[in-house]
Amino acid sequence: MVEESLHVHGLPLLRRLLEQGSPLIEEKLLDPDGLRAVLGEMEAGLYREDRHSKLVEVITLDQAARAFLS
Repeated sequence: MVEESLHVHGLPLLRRLLEQGSPLIEEKLLDPDGLRAVLGEMEAGLYREDRHSKLVEVITLDQAARAFLS
């Protein structure tokens, strides 16, 4: 379920985060090159639950930071 949700909803959110920027990237809490590499893995079908499910946390933290800062 996490894998499908990330593919359908998460990847577009994470791509937008890279394109438009993120408070997490600005504060150097998130490495954009690392995120780009992980997105490439997912797009290539190399999903691993233990590694890639953590992207849900990245999405949640980004959304929380944006809400807090606005």
